[in-house]
Amino acid sequence: MKKEATDGKYIIRPYHSTDVESLFEAASESIAEVWPWMAWCHPQYALSDSLSWIAHCYKAWECGTEFQFLIEDAATDEYLGGVGISQIDRLNRYANLGYWVRTSAAGHGVATAAALLLARLAFDEGLNRVEIVMASGNHASYRVAQKTGARLEGALRNRLWLHGRSHDVSIFSLTPEDLGMASATSAEEEFASRMYHITTAVAWEAAVAAGEYTAPSLQTEGFIHCSLSRQMERSLNKFYGEIPEVLVLRIDPSKLPHRLVYESADNDRFPHIYGTIPIDAVVEKIPLKKSEDGYQWIAAPATPGPSQEGGSEG
Repeated sequence: MKKEATDGKYIIRPYHSTDVESLFEAASESIAEVWPWMAWCHPQYALSDSLSWIAHCYKAWECGTEFQFLIEDAATDEYLGGVGISQIDRLNRYANLGYWVRTSAAGHGVATAAALLLARLAFDEGLNRVEIVMASGNHASYRVAQKTGARLEGALRNRLWLHGRSHDVSIFSLTPEDLGMASATSAEEEFASRMYHITTAVAWEAAVAAGEYTAPSLQTEGFIHCSLSRQMERSLNKFYGEIPEVLVLRIDPSKLPHRLVYESADNDRFPHIYGTIPIDAVVEKIPLKKSEDGYQWIAAPATPGPSQEGGSEG
């Protein structure tokens, strides 16, 4: 997921280790207002809780399980609160969106602006729905959800466990269309038309002679690394930046006899092939030379292959 977004007035970005004190101060001033709805902001909240939270954010981001952002004032860099995407269902392409704002910044549209910024990032990354869930009685969060343009879908009984008992909740949803955005292309379509592996001409010649392509990572990690089109320039320069010339293979997933899995790596989700690649699964070979500015990647339109079957809340 992209690591920053702004509307000119507010910025959302990942937490840094230097944000510990700011988080602690914001949480400490907000306990009376936030704790009734979010158990983490409790009366005994300590600096160690801020340290633990930021460590959790780093790990979750690396694993791709959730993406937590702080909210700050674009003009002053003041810490205003947090907003995050969690409970991600990649198969069905939806997640939970949560937010909170420090007491001294409440009532100025901060949460609404941050929620919209993060929803757009989530939709840019391929989600087609985000849910906003709040306990019944959390009127401030309810108003924020309304102001984002999210649609109220109803109430769910005993949906949230908070302070030792179950609570009913209201559930809202946002879709790309609600924000004037197009729905994300499905992972299957992206796999079929934009899945690549980076190698060398020598390695490809050896593969043709052997009748199948393999890579050292198949022995060391159990799979062959691939990239989607949007990931290619990063992969080229991070892993092949010292090589002056490479060969990029475009692969048709429908011709792979082995398991193809979309997995977390380098703060993203990459396709991994758990086996060798048949020669006839390579539908295009693209030679590339590194320029003075590194590798540049502009993919030509590809013919799609067959599709495959397929913050805390409130």
